[in-house]
Amino acid sequence: MPPMPRTIAGGFLLFLLALTSAAGLGARSQDKPAGAAPVVFNRDIRPILSNNCFACHGPDEKKRETEFHFDTREGMFLEEGIIVPGRAAKSVLVKKITEPNREDRMPPPDSGHALTEAQIGLLKRWIDEGATWDTHWAYTAPTRPPAPTATSPASPGLRG
Repeated sequence: MPPMPRTIAGGFLLFLLALTSAAGLGARSQDKPAGAAPVVFNRDIRPILSNNCFACHGPDEKKRETEFHFDTREGMFLEEGIIVPGRAAKSVLVKKITEPNREDRMPPPDSGHALTEAQIGLLKRWIDEGATWDTHWAYTAPTRPPAPTATSPASPGLRG
């Protein structure tokens, strides 16, 4: 019979394994995690589309497979139903990236790209949150933030 400390340690390790497994399942949830910031198109979505979809649905008109493309707002929302803001489950995009038949799933197997569960989750959340399109940051004019205001004579920089 093994010594008692080893049994306790083994039980503790099993307990930790169960906790980490449960935490991993929670992270795969399609719902917005509690306290999570909203999905930001330029930060979260544009890189997914650029890295996985632009080869066939990007700015190069000669390589583009369809009229539907992700590099402009007009191209992304060209056809009604492809992306249904606020309703990921009704969006053709979600149906194509989660298609059970690998041969019919996007991106196609011969592209060499595949979306991770986390990327699919972000795309779904973005659509459910309204599918807001943002102009690429390089084309957005910079704005000066407002100057800080003093709230009391004891504020830094206001000493006499």
